[in-house]
Amino acid sequence: MPKTKLSRVEVRMTPEEKENLKRKATEAHMTVSKYIIHLSQTKRVILKDDIAKLTVEISRIGRNINQIAYIGNYQKFVNRTQLKVVSELLKQIEDLQRKILRAMFSDEDHTLITLEKKIEKLTKSVDSIGGRKN
Repeated sequence: MPKTKLSRVEVRMTPEEKENLKRKATEAHMTVSKYIIHLSQTKRVILKDDIAKLTVEISRIGRNINQIAYIGNYQKFVNRTQLKVVSELLKQIEDLQRKILRAMFSDEDHTLITLEKKIEKLTKSVDSIGGRKN
């Protein structure tokens, strides 16, 4: 037996926002009510604090990589241990960025692929500092 829906929620929005909401609900073959309920059950609100913490961690790791790059530029040499550390730090950055993106986008989103390409380019750049080639 279907549940009787007795509760109402009032939302204020511009006429443009309302039309956009109606359009999206229609595209999803849903009523506006079903569409909003579905979104509220399947989408998450991203807390700025969580992303801020991850961003701070990425910055910390980036400073470590910069210190190693500085040493490499000063000495005109980067040893295998330093390259290994840089590689591990880059993996940590990648993991943190994936967490941020998963919080913001679905796994199918092209943003994840774009990020992977940027990380790959950064890795090659760091590898070239030490004279290591893939």
